[in-house]
Amino acid sequence: MNKAVLILIATLLMSYGALAAHPTIQINSAGSTGGDCSALQLTLLNAQWTTLPQYDGSSAVLALTFYSSCTYHAVTFALQPQCPYAAPGQPSFVQTIAANSIFTVQMQLYANKLNVTCPLNVIVDAQYGADFSHVLDATGVYSLTAFIPPYPVFSASLQGAAYVGLPGELSLQISDPYSFPAQISVSGQSVAVLSPTAPVALQNSSSIPIAVVPYSTSATLVVTIRSQDYLGEPVSYTYTLPIPVVQPPPPTISISPDVLYQGRANQVVLTVNVPFKANGTAVVSISGASSPTAPVTVPINNGIGTAELSITPFGSTVIFQAYVTYAVQGFQQSAQISATVEAVQPTSALADLSVSPQMLIANAANNVTITIIAPGNFSAAITVSGASASVPMPAYVSGAGKATYSLVLYPTSQQVTISATVQTSAGIEQYTANLPVISSNIFLVAPVPTSVEAGGNRTVVVKLVNQGNVPVEKGVLVVAPASGSPALMGTVVYNFSSLPPLGYVEVPISFVVPAGQTGSLPFQYTVYYITPLGSGQAQGLFYVQSFQRPSLLISSVTVTPQRPQLGQPLFISATIINNGFVPVNNLQVSLEAPQGLIPIASALNYIGNLSPQQSQTATFSLNATKPGRYNVTLVVSYQDQYGNVYSETVQLPVIVGGNITNLAGGFTTARPTPSADLSTTLATIAVVVVAAVLVAIGVWRRRK
Repeated sequence: MNKAVLILIATLLMSYGALAAHPTIQINSAGSTGGDCSALQLTLLNAQWTTLPQYDGSSAVLALTFYSSCTYHAVTFALQPQCPYAAPGQPSFVQTIAANSIFTVQMQLYANKLNVTCPLNVIVDAQYGADFSHVLDATGVYSLTAFIPPYPVFSASLQGAAYVGLPGELSLQISDPYSFPAQISVSGQSVAVLSPTAPVALQNSSSIPIAVVPYSTSATLVVTIRSQDYLGEPVSYTYTLPIPVVQPPPPTISISPDVLYQGRANQVVLTVNVPFKANGTAVVSISGASSPTAPVTVPINNGIGTAELSITPFGSTVIFQAYVTYAVQGFQQSAQISATVEAVQPTSALADLSVSPQMLIANAANNVTITIIAPGNFSAAITVSGASASVPMPAYVSGAGKATYSLVLYPTSQQVTISATVQTSAGIEQYTANLPVISSNIFLVAPVPTSVEAGGNRTVVVKLVNQGNVPVEKGVLVVAPASGSPALMGTVVYNFSSLPPLGYVEVPISFVVPAGQTGSLPFQYTVYYITPLGSGQAQGLFYVQSFQRPSLLISSVTVTPQRPQLGQPLFISATIINNGFVPVNNLQVSLEAPQGLIPIASALNYIGNLSPQQSQTATFSLNATKPGRYNVTLVVSYQDQYGNVYSETVQLPVIVGGNITNLAGGFTTARPTPSADLSTTLATIAVVVVAAVLVAIGVWRRRK
């Protein structure tokens, strides 16, 4: 080889020195450039990656740069990996290589594994030299050691939970197994990202705190990760992560004492608690009682607010309703909550109220005497409803030990109510006397019971009383629904005989009350009778009240995720539908969790009132702290319009860290249980109805 050729080769080698020093590929055998052109005279100057494999089994391209001192035609370049981590691609073919030239060949291979080193052989075969007259078939082997670099691989996940409309902190977990430098950018959908507001640089797996304010339960976090591969090419990943969002725990209101006395002034302490130890205000109104300070405004500091007030219940329940507003880190929240307190009759009365006579006559002036007895000095305010009075109402009376007040009443309804609010040194108490109003005829007709449940066939006993002073020798009672009455019944005819003064007969009647019907059901009656003084006829109306029993349907109960892992939060949601005809009051859902499932937020979800055909969803969040199979109990309680309490329970199996196929069945519910008072009342009505039927049958048989 002459001196000029050697100088050229040295210059070319210096020019490609930087490329040959690429850290991922080492040239072990570069070939030669001296000798006869009847052999392969190629020198491997440089080898580098032009495209990288991104995962196991993906393809990559090596760029091999050669110097040729001779001319060759039909040259084939083939890779032969010397390790199991790579497989060759298709050979590369060069039609012509000029003498004293530098050229680059792209070689494809498949990486079966990343982040490993693999020896490679490059087999070069030239079919022809400068002269095409004979086959050259010169072969050369070049040896490389290539590092198959890893590719930037990231993953992102969220830990923690947030509340709708309130600031919360989540933990963004970034996995970077190959420690590629990266920048993390965070944005949100239906959520405000308070921090970080700028890209975060990291290298290696890391946990990034994220401060957010979700606007809905479907809020998501958009995480963008930007990095570079080994060649400096940009790599970008975007992840959309759903944020575990639940409704904030509701404020609570409590009343002390939890039992009040009707008709008396009760001193109570009202306490309002809001979550997160926030500051705010509660405006509390009261129904079922009178109070000189209602509504009352309760300031809330550090999560709690109290107020003392005096209330006088005039019913069996007192409802405290509060509209609460509070702020957490400048974000406002509001809620409506309520509490119901039972009001009972005092065990010992402060005073005694008596009214004479006990029965009034319709369409006539009635002289009424009201007597109040109380220890010591007292004062009373008397009011009358269902009648017009001879003096303005209220009427005031006072005395020491005893006081009497007389007035004239003209009844305007079938019942007159006289109320007296008596104030003594021991307190205030209200008393009520109900006086029935009878017509001027000699018969009193009244149903027992006076109220029935709507939807189905119902039976009441019609009691016919001879309230005159002459005996009835015989008579006929005719009962039918009044005009426009929704009750469905044929005409009932009952014959009776020998009815002395103040004597009575009982006649059972059955009728159908339409489903959804509430209010008064009017019935008309006519009595044809014969007395020693002659015959007569009396007629009138009586009323039976129909009421609706509430009905709730627990349509679904879900656990998310279905198979929570240890340390993972889970969410239990119950959807409740009012499938009845009347609204329910004070609806609330409470959660009873065993050890191993720790509630993250409040275990009581207060819903309040729920109208017919409306639905609500109660959501609870828990943390799984111990693997195993658990039974979670949801208790749904509510009241009807009369204050009767009902409850239903849901048993929900939850498996933590187990196989989801082991989860047998779904949830089970128990039938609603009414309060003891309603059950007792219904039982008593049933006994009275049966007794009335038996008496009626006996009377009929005696007539036969």
